[in-house]
Amino acid sequence: MEDDDVVGEVYAGCFNGLVVQLYAMTGDLHEAQEAVQEAFVRALADPQRFAELDNPVAWLRRG
Repeated sequence: MEDDDVVGEVYAGCFNGLVVQLYAMTGDLHEAQEAVQEAFVRALADPQRFAELDNPVAWLRRG
């Protein structure tokens, strides 16, 4: 599987859940969406490293 595919799969499976979590914390849907989007942009900057992570969702949450 290509490294970009890993990022895409995590995005498809986790984007909404991450947004909901951040929305619950911030109370601002737009801010939550932007923060999660930025985390995925960082993942796409180095997809090989992202694909090698043991827990990519935890990495996104920390971002």
